[in-house]
Amino acid sequence: MNDTELLALMGVGAAAIVIALVICLVVYLVDAIGRFKYLKARNYTNTWFAFIPYLNVYGTVDATYGNVEKIKVLGVELPAIVVKLYPLILTAFSVITSNIEFLSGIGSLIVTVLTVAIGVVVFKDVMERIEQPVSTGFAVLANIITIVGSIKLLSDASKLQPGQYDYTTDTRVLASQAPAQGPQGPADVQ
Repeated sequence: MNDTELLALMGVGAAAIVIALVICLVVYLVDAIGRFKYLKARNYTNTWFAFIPYLNVYGTVDATYGNVEKIKVLGVELPAIVVKLYPLILTAFSVITSNIEFLSGIGSLIVTVLTVAIGVVVFKDVMERIEQPVSTGFAVLANIITIVGSIKLLSDASKLQPGQYDYTTDTRVLASQAPAQGPQGPADVQ
């Protein structure tokens, strides 16, 4: 390989990096603006959280569930702060397990599954809050291909008025947070 070919290859590599960075920037902006509009519609005080990694999830979860102690995720009640900070917690878990040889593979799998599972519940609840419910399949797709969920949130939240669904006064119970309906006991049978 001569110098000209090497320079051409380096130029192609640099162009690929620039294109990847532009795509990442576009995805980030679409997601941030969508979250910002959602937080405005929920009358959330710190709408600027939408533009800060980790805080964007904290603000979205806080505006979706309000001032609660526990949030039900896949039938398990978790402290609200755990759900609000789940990306940070899972990142820390991932860093720790990746440095332990026999845990790195399973740790990565656990982080991926939990990220998608919690993300699906939160995304479905966000969309339910603005009366645009989505199927579980779409929520999974939106969490795996993030631009899909970001565009959906941006397009639906853009139609809302600021404060339209004030999170401090919204008393609607989300489907994921409703009490479980168990089988009828002897006292219920007539």
